[in-house]
Amino acid sequence: MLKDTLLILASPFETQVAYLFNIDPDQCGVGPDELALEFDDMYRAVDGLEPDHAALFEQLRKLDDLFAMMSATDNAHVWTSDALRHSEDWQKVRTLAKSCLARMPQF
Repeated sequence: MLKDTLLILASPFETQVAYLFNIDPDQCGVGPDELALEFDDMYRAVDGLEPDHAALFEQLRKLDDLFAMMSATDNAHVWTSDALRHSEDWQKVRTLAKSCLARMPQF
């Protein structure tokens, strides 16, 4: 499930918006914060596996730190669809998610 979450985070804006819309189409989807919440759930679930995949967890920590910075009280503007499309923060999220995926073990 972590891989699925990272795939969405690494995806272009259009894919992310479609994903968010499909979560709750009756309410016109959910906001970009749902992407961070899903990552947080998955990251916390695998956090104890660190010694086996140190390079992956270094990148996951960076992504978690970025979401923490984005969640600061004066950063409400990054949780909009416009920011999801245009902001440098969301571009960094996509880049870090791709880096995580590149380090994931292949089963």
